[in-house]
Parts: sequence; C-alpha cells; structure tokens
Amino acid sequence: MPKALLSTILLLYMAMAGPVAVSTAKTGDTLYTQGTAVNVRSGPGKDHDVVVKLARGHHLVEFARRGGWVHVGVSQSGGMDGWIHESLVDTVLRGSPAAKPAKSNPNFEAFREDMTKLNEQARRTASFPFFTKIEDMGDSIVRLTAHDGWLEAPRADREKNLNVILELWAAHEGTGLPVAVNIVDRRGKLVMSKSQ
Repeated sequence: MPKALLSTILLLYMAMAGPVAVSTAKTGDTLYTQGTAVNVRSGPGKDHDVVVKLARGHHLVEFARRGGWVHVGVSQSGGMDGWIHESLVDTVLRGSPAAKPAKSNPNFEAFREDMTKLNEQARRTASFPFFTKIEDMGDSIVRLTAHDGWLEAPRADREKNLNVILELWAAHEGTGLPVAVNIVDRRGKLVMSKSQ
C-alpha cells in the first residue's frame, strides 16, 4: 500500500474517531477510582505492597504524580494515602449512574444475605426479626433499622449483637478500610453506632 494512501486512511480514521479525552488532573483535584478492585500501593510501582483495595467510584485527592503513578489521599480512611496507577483514576467517574444503572455492591449483598439468616434465627427464638431494614450507605457504612423488640433488650445484649454485626460487615467489606454499623429506630434516629 502506498505511503500516501496509508497516511490518508490514518488521518481519516483519526478524524472519525473524534477527540481523545485527556485527564487534566492536578494537585488537590478530586479523583475517582475506575476499576472494581483498585490497588492502592505503598509506593509508585507494582513492586510496592498493596495497602488497601478500593471499589469503583471511591473518592481520592491527588497529591502528586510520578512515572505514571498518582499519589493520592483516600477519603473515609482516617488519613490513609498511597499510590495508584494513573490508568485507574480520573477526574470524572466514567460510566457513572447517569450513563449506566448502578450495580449493587456484591460485598454488601453477601452481608445482607447473612443478616437475613441471622434475622430468621432471631424470629424463631425471639418471635420477631431483630432488624427490619438493612441498607448500604456507601463508604463502608451500613445502617440497620432495629425492631422495637430488639431496642427493648438489655443494652449488654444489644452491644454484643452490634459487635457481631460489625465483625461480619468488616469480613464481607474486605477493603481494609474502616467500616461502620449504624443502628436506627423505626423513625430513623440513631440509637447505636460502632466502627473499626
């Protein structure tokens, strides 16, 4: 194929493809993770340890860039920072809910399934489910709406239940980030909360 024809085809293809998106992120900008289990590393490169894995859409703050790696602060982590490859972050969340229906969090769905089993056991022994609603609030926080009967139980028993639920949620969440369980009454008033 003659060089001139090849060049013309290449230019025509590039014109039809349209402009290429380029991230214009800079220090202090908010970034979002783009993968489903994004590794945050202790340094800029795959040879550094993974300090935490983040779900898609997690908020970050850019600190610096080095050799294709971005140094970021991780939101909702108590000050954690690390390095993520630049191909896994952007200033916009691509495929955001406006463009595509949001997927449910599989970690939360597994937690909800286990909580449903615990609720069934409670119904058999206490004649009522302990919780009437289980919600994923995002950022590793779950909210449970307590049955009035559970709220009348001795505080020590409720604290034991809360500790078990928190451990169960932490095991299912699996990111290594802090997790929290908020328990509310049927009006939505916070009655107990615990994080780790």
